[in-house]
Amino acid sequence: MSELRADTISASNGTGPVTLTKQSAAKVWAYRDVGTAATILGSFNVSSAVDEGVGDTDYNLTNAMSNIFGAFGNGNANSAARRGVFTDYELTSKIRTVTYDSSSSAVDDAVTFINCGDLA
Repeated sequence: MSELRADTISASNGTGPVTLTKQSAAKVWAYRDVGTAATILGSFNVSSAVDEGVGDTDYNLTNAMSNIFGAFGNGNANSAARRGVFTDYELTSKIRTVTYDSSSSAVDDAVTFINCGDLA
């Protein structure tokens, strides 16, 4: 096992300390179980989920985003049924997912999503 300890990290040209930031990295992810209850099986930066109707779930964020212009990746656990997932911001502190089946009807399904952007 190795361990790295440093007081200062400098640029290769020897100029001052390098500022390390975590901006524009993945700030939110969640896995919602299949079924009518908004049950979260795993998450990061999600404080709770609210079932808003068939296939419609709101995710309340622990730490809000700085704006609503982050990038999403999403999917579901039932790709054999060719179901789609729509993911978007409701607010900087809330993300919404909606799932549809192959006939464009809302359906409760397992959902995964990840969001990259900047925290407030």
